Amino acid sequence: MIKIEKMSDFDRITFVTVSLLFVYWIVVKIPLGFTYGIYQATWIFGILAAFLSPIYFLIRCIIAKFSFKKIYFYALLISLFTLLIMLFVFSISFSGIEITSPRDWWN
Repeated sequence: MIKIEKMSDFDRITFVTVSLLFVYWIVVKIPLGFTYGIYQATWIFGILAAFLSPIYFLIRCIIAKFSFKKIYFYALLISLFTLLIMLFVFSISFSGIEITSPRDWWN
């Protein structure tokens, strides 16, 4: 069991935020009508959080000496996976996941 009682309130909030950010990028990549509106209203916050959260949790993991017993390591994994979804997944549907390549970013 992961102990979270020694975490500060800010760390708890950021862990919950990273978890919600992961769900946000999954939902936004599903091509439905309402997800486009969600993305248009919140895209700048999602991009900023996706780039800043791995940096923050990497620093916290270094301070905690990369312990598997700390929640910072798991938050780092979730935030890195979220960053990968944001950058490389084009869409998610029942037929599969459509991956984009970095070559397509500039075209």
